[in-house]
Amino acid sequence: YQCGRLAFYDGREEAISAYLPHMKGMLPAVPKNVRVFLRFWVAMLESKNGYTLVAARTLQELFPSLEDGPYCSLNKERHAKEVLDVAFDLERNLRRIYEASSAVWLSARGKVPLTPILQEGDAEAEAAPPPEPLQGRSEMEHRRPPGWSERPMEAPLGGSRDGVPAAPKAAAIPPWRRADLGPKPPSPELRFSSSPGLGSAWKFFDTWRAARSLKAVEAKDAFLGLLCQGRLHLMNGELEDAQRIWTSASETRVEAFLELWNLHDAQNAHKKAVLCARKAFEETSPESQVSVEMELIFHRKVWGGTAGESVDCRHWVQLLLAKSLRKCSLWEDAWQTLLAASREAVADHPEEARFQGAYGACLYQVLKLCILAAEDAA
Repeated sequence: YQCGRLAFYDGREEAISAYLPHMKGMLPAVPKNVRVFLRFWVAMLESKNGYTLVAARTLQELFPSLEDGPYCSLNKERHAKEVLDVAFDLERNLRRIYEASSAVWLSARGKVPLTPILQEGDAEAEAAPPPEPLQGRSEMEHRRPPGWSERPMEAPLGGSRDGVPAAPKAAAIPPWRRADLGPKPPSPELRFSSSPGLGSAWKFFDTWRAARSLKAVEAKDAFLGLLCQGRLHLMNGELEDAQRIWTSASETRVEAFLELWNLHDAQNAHKKAVLCARKAFEETSPESQVSVEMELIFHRKVWGGTAGESVDCRHWVQLLLAKSLRKCSLWEDAWQTLLAASREAVADHPEEARFQGAYGACLYQVLKLCILAAEDAA
């Protein structure tokens, strides 16, 4: 514990890398009355080691205890405030870049861009108009797909309407047994539009704002600056440059492998995506955390079966690996990956919500895998 404190004040990377794993390993064994202080110094070492946002999440949880109560410490409170102030500005600029690039990414894949989550302090947050009322329509009717009201009314079951006999209904056939459907088409590849127009003007404005935010991110965190630099190349349609930057950054952190997986999956290069997911899995552990939230990296993706619970980094990587293996038609490997992930999710901490979400997502993907394997064999 004392060596960890000295490593923080010393600041050398060798000392921090030597003592940080030991301090993390001590956490389950130390008494409860000193665990707050140990978690504090673990967070401070992580901030020195380049994981500012990961450290800020821990310090934000500990800050009320450091500010008031039996664990009150003015010195620790001052150190925590310094890290939290840096992390707040860093996360705001990082989120701005990722939200802008996600909108361009979804448009390039032919999907509807999601409304960005505006952070406190953004000018758009105050200028955004309130949502328009539904103008006499119920919320359920508002959510119906276009053309719903134009559909002809069906005749009553077993009867007729206006003297016209009801047409016999087709038998319900599972979609994977229907020969007329043919093979499932591959996912659309990225298509970045360069035509002028209003959309391009907004993209130009977003790119300008993201470029300004990039300088602030690079000044505080060199690794996150590389990730954001790749995102900026992605917004401009420069896929090769983005891949080159993320490949150079993948030697140090797992987030770069996740960005590369995202890119290869969108290009239908699923064999490369498998390699990226395997390397990311080798770099993770059950307690691994990432600086960039997984929802931001994967454009607010929500895994089916999670029931609103979050999924930790390691299980997220296992789900990505199984998805890529499935798209390569490696059914058995995908099955074994999901089976191992589901067993790991309930092996040690079945009561924790994050493992319950991972277990539900694994079961959902197993069901999906079985259906697609049956469709492939038919």
